[in-house]
Amino acid sequence: MRVKFHNKSGCGLVDILEQEPSPKTISLEDFLARPEDFQKKNSFVLRIGSDQDVEPLKKWLKDIPGIELEFPKFTDGRAFSKAYRLKKYYGFMGELWAVGEILPDQVLFLVRCGFDGVNFKEPVKKETLVFLLNKFSYAYQGAVDEHISLTPLEPK
Repeated sequence: MRVKFHNKSGCGLVDILEQEPSPKTISLEDFLARPEDFQKKNSFVLRIGSDQDVEPLKKWLKDIPGIELEFPKFTDGRAFSKAYRLKKYYGFMGELWAVGEILPDQVLFLVRCGFDGVNFKEPVKKETLVFLLNKFSYAYQGAVDEHISLTPLEPK
């Protein structure tokens, strides 16, 4: 079940993309072996495993239309860190998708780290996702999204 997040400011708009086919998935190994074969193609998504580094991709990020970051277990948070680095520090402008073992309870954290969507293995009600995305009005930490952070509001 593919879910696309539409608003990064926490108002919780989502679309369920049941009919839309997923783009062709390319492994990180295949891409790094022949990056020139994939440049200027808009119909692929690069799959990055939890144990793979995103650093080698920095010089090609402008040519990558989408990246899928794997969650091998819902307790493995490495993809959150990779998403944050890709969006905040490396300036990745393509779509960022979460795939693997992801719980609905994690959707707000996905949005806060810069994910544009998630592929759930099991169906989730749209109402549940909207509720979870709107559960908190403020956040304690800054992030990639536009959630209001309480950190800058604290007196110095």
